[in-house]
Amino acid sequence: MSDPNLNRPLHREAPRSNAPIIFLVGGLVVAVAAIVWFMSGDTPMVSDGNAGGNSVIIDNTTESGTAPDPALTVDPAPAVEPAPAAEPAPAAEPAPVVEPDPAAEPAPADQ
Repeated sequence: MSDPNLNRPLHREAPRSNAPIIFLVGGLVVAVAAIVWFMSGDTPMVSDGNAGGNSVIIDNTTESGTAPDPALTVDPAPAVEPAPAAEPAPAAEPAPVVEPDPAAEPAPADQ
């Protein structure tokens, strides 16, 4: 049977908003931007500047036959003496052999 009351109110859901999601995504974008800004700091960006076309050759030989400047020479590192050898550990003695107890004689069987 059909409902005779045709004047009842329709149940319509209120339209939902995406405002909370938009607010959270906006907050994340601002947080990431702040982290990037703090991480970059005040240091300038470093570039190679056209370093690929430059080359430097250092030649330490003297053409005039004079000795090199003593202020520029480097003394070799002193030799390191090896540490004295450690004494070897004494040889381990084998453990004494333990003989098992003799087996007990079985009890006489009653006949």
